Amino acid sequence: HAPVQGTFHLERVPVEDALKAICYHEEASRLDPHYALAYAKLSYAAEFLDTRFGGVTPKEKAELTSKARAAAAQALALDSNLAEAHLAQGRLLADIDFNFTAAETELRRAVALALQNAPGTAALALLPSSLGPLEEGVALTQRAIALAPLRIRSHFNLATYLPALRPYH
Repeated sequence: HAPVQGTFHLERVPVEDALKAICYHEEASRLDPHYALAYAKLSYAAEFLDTRFGGVTPKEKAELTSKARAAAAQALALDSNLAEAHLAQGRLLADIDFNFTAAETELRRAVALALQNAPGTAALALLPSSLGPLEEGVALTQRAIALAPLRIRSHFNLATYLPALRPYH
């Protein structure tokens, strides 16, 4: 149940839920140290809390970054064909290292490994939406919405991208 509960709490977005997601994924990886998905989701949860919320102290940010890096590396070591492991690594490269070329490679690998993975598709969409071409980002975001219509973040992202494609009158 821990991986499902962790994913549930991370999708809710508040800080408390991100902390719960980290705890659940740590518990899952403790119960099964060979469970690559638990490490990948732990990395994603720690990176999410590190980069998306204010009020995180510099010491906490460093700890979250370290936790995210270690978990992503462990996930990739356990299963180099796990889409979520490449997603976790891609998020770190984009959001922490600002290495967009390497991030794009990881995120495209994640999508290629799991074509029906909405979070991977949505994460990949952020790069062209921010760096260009915007049309590709919009198309990827629309695909992410088709894969997971109830995922609010994708709808929010699409709403921010579309005005840039249309001239104002």
